[in-house]
Amino acid sequence: MATMDLLRLLLVTYTFVTVSAQVCPPLSIVIVVDMSETSKAAATQTKNFDLLHDVLNYIFNNTAIANPLSNVSAAVYGYSSSSNETIVPEWSTARVALSRVNTAGSTIASAGSTTSLGLSLVKSPPPNSNNRLVLISTQGTTSANRTAMSVTEANRLRSMGFNLTIFGLQGANAVNLQDLAAINNGVIPKLIIDTNPTPGPSPKGFRGLIAEFDNIIRSLGCSNVPATTPMSTTRATVTTGPCSQCLYDGGFTRMPDPDYCDSFYWCSETGTATRSACADGTFFDGNICNEMSIVKCPSAECTMNTPVNTYYPSGRCCNVYYECTGGKNVKRLCANGEVYNHAKRSCEVPADIEAVCRQIGKFECDKKSDVISSCICSSDTFGNQCYFWCWGYRFQVSTGTVWSDKECSLIHSTVDYCQATNITTDRDLDVTCKAAFSASYNGQSRQVMDERSNAPIDISSIVQNVILSNDAVVFAAGATDPFLYYFYFNNNDIGLNFAINLRFKFKGTDLNINYDLLSNNYCKECPATISFTIAAKSSTTRSLSATLVTTGGTIFLGVDINMSDNSNFLEVIVVFDDSTVSGLVKELNQGTLAVITTVRFPVINKTSGSTIMPNKCGFVLGRGHNNNFVGDVDNFAVYRNCKTISSLLN
Repeated sequence: MATMDLLRLLLVTYTFVTVSAQVCPPLSIVIVVDMSETSKAAATQTKNFDLLHDVLNYIFNNTAIANPLSNVSAAVYGYSSSSNETIVPEWSTARVALSRVNTAGSTIASAGSTTSLGLSLVKSPPPNSNNRLVLISTQGTTSANRTAMSVTEANRLRSMGFNLTIFGLQGANAVNLQDLAAINNGVIPKLIIDTNPTPGPSPKGFRGLIAEFDNIIRSLGCSNVPATTPMSTTRATVTTGPCSQCLYDGGFTRMPDPDYCDSFYWCSETGTATRSACADGTFFDGNICNEMSIVKCPSAECTMNTPVNTYYPSGRCCNVYYECTGGKNVKRLCANGEVYNHAKRSCEVPADIEAVCRQIGKFECDKKSDVISSCICSSDTFGNQCYFWCWGYRFQVSTGTVWSDKECSLIHSTVDYCQATNITTDRDLDVTCKAAFSASYNGQSRQVMDERSNAPIDISSIVQNVILSNDAVVFAAGATDPFLYYFYFNNNDIGLNFAINLRFKFKGTDLNINYDLLSNNYCKECPATISFTIAAKSSTTRSLSATLVTTGGTIFLGVDINMSDNSNFLEVIVVFDDSTVSGLVKELNQGTLAVITTVRFPVINKTSGSTIMPNKCGFVLGRGHNNNFVGDVDNFAVYRNCKTISSLLN
């Protein structure tokens, strides 16, 4: 189901709930929304600003707001950096507002955003003391002059009697929270993120506004407003069944079926599990459906030592089972009209085969009924069989397979059509190793670059309670669970010839306390296999450590460095090659980045060919199982599959 379909389903679910006495006391609500290019991109392929339209329709369609007995007056304004738009004029009824919200964005020039311009559009005082002015920004500013202008406008509105609520909204550009914090009396406003972001610039954080407006409407005294929970990036609890909301937030939307190898579960943002089937001849490998001959499935263990006559049921077909023979699982088909009874380890003739198969939720395979219904995945937009889309994510196929819309899964490719593509796009053969993932945060941007191709790459991210300022990610002391999460390496093997580089300023003051720089421990279901920490051993001594959990055991690196100036940068590089793990830590001048001191980690020998254990979650800066980082991260880079990975240490 597409993201917009999910949103519209949510809207319909709320709109048609019938509860008696849904009414609001006299109230006024003003919405001032950033309509820059970031908001414009939050759309379907057919119409700009679609997600904004859906949110505005939801607000004024609310049964309490729309009730004729409710005395509601409203106004809606849009703004960018150079133009503005009156979407709903002061002070319209909810019915008038509803008739106009779909015009939002029809005349505005969507380029940049200036917060003060948006606030200046509100001219008249609210008709009611029971009111709320909601500012929604996808960009903000770092300009001192513009921030001062925004503060002046916010103070003007407060003096007129408005109660302000401010939201930052995830978008293609970084939300500059300094600007928004300044007009919010110094408090960083809530940043709404997308719990299921799509690759590319389109921000879908508008979905999170639904829950926020439910809370606002309820706080204004409206009765029987649905009690919804605002979307959050904090680590969620595991829901009943195979799915976890936290893993879904972290980009992991598929879970193995504990009973079968040829089926799996799709996970929704609420933690709901929907069972789905793999294509014929494939098993779920923990990430995608892959060639069954290369998948080690715990539900159908098969080795050369497995006893003969070992059979496993199919989660897809009622008339299919798998026999372990010669160390490989082989598909077996029951005779026509029979179903497989795993309790008896044999096929049998049921009274009504269609009824039996339907009852257990399986197909009678190799028949006309062998159809996979409700396929929620699709081929690549440009028809490239080496990629496919599921739940808004774009995946690359495994080597030896291609995507098939007909089968709704990966299928075996005898030509290995995609192998050359996979190799050429993920190998660095230059003498000098270049980063496959490089985030510099210049201009307060979260843009990630591939230095090998010198081009930006589509990596979605989530930020919580951090500020992008002075070309760095700022983790302030006292912030509640601050982090920056990248949907990168979710459930993927990292492989050999791999390295991580971090440049940062450490501002933690507590001695002998480990602070998390980097980990892949976003959820408790993702025990860290990569962890970088720092601690202050004294006023000038810093202790750096890296822990890597590999297929050959756990590796620990540790080193101390004495700082000549605590305001200088530190840079840590860890290199993971075929047989060793090594690295170094450098103190860099805060102005020139000149190297002042270099200390090397002891070289650790490891099992040749061993790799870092895969993890369902991606990389998270500033958070792990210790204490949240305090300081500024200036640069984060990942190197992989380099021909000369050791060159990074030279």
